[in-house]
Amino acid sequence: MRPSTRMCQQSFRAVVVILALAWLVLSRSAISVGDSLHEHATQPEDSLDVRAAQADLELARLELQKVVEKNRQVPNSFPQILVERLEDYVRLAESQLKQLIDPTAAHGHAVHITEAKLAVERAQRHLDRGLELNRRMARLADATEVARRRAALQVAVLRLERAKQLNPRAPHAHIEWQLEQLRDDLLDLRLEVAKLKHM
Repeated sequence: MRPSTRMCQQSFRAVVVILALAWLVLSRSAISVGDSLHEHATQPEDSLDVRAAQADLELARLELQKVVEKNRQVPNSFPQILVERLEDYVRLAESQLKQLIDPTAAHGHAVHITEAKLAVERAQRHLDRGLELNRRMARLADATEVARRRAALQVAVLRLERAKQLNPRAPHAHIEWQLEQLRDDLLDLRLEVAKLKHM
């Protein structure tokens, strides 16, 4: 098997893993938003919801560890953006677990804010990398790509503002917001898969 084919397959597997983790995290968050709007009591640490959130967190951590170890063995086996997404899913899973067991956590709503902040940070890093590449390698990222990254950052910032304005007592608003996030993540992942297919 050619090295580029193997790398495409590994990257494709990483995209599938990230998609699965995104679905787990978002579906668990949608359930917890609805539950937390009805009661703000914390869950016992041995409750099914807490155990499931702990399992989700452990899975996210192990998936990240696997990708990091593979990149250590074979540098750039997985693109940095995929590593960053896995790191974000770990942080998001941590936030969801905390909201279940911490009585001071803002249930449901805090997870959306965390997710939106992570998206802003990711978009900023992506823009910064493009600008740094241009600085070091004379316009490696063309003007359209830099403009696209700036627009992606602006979208992420506006989504964060929308997340902050969500009514914590309106479950439909939270679910709509999550579906929008999931739709955008799916689009991003489809674009990544399309890029990998044309390598």
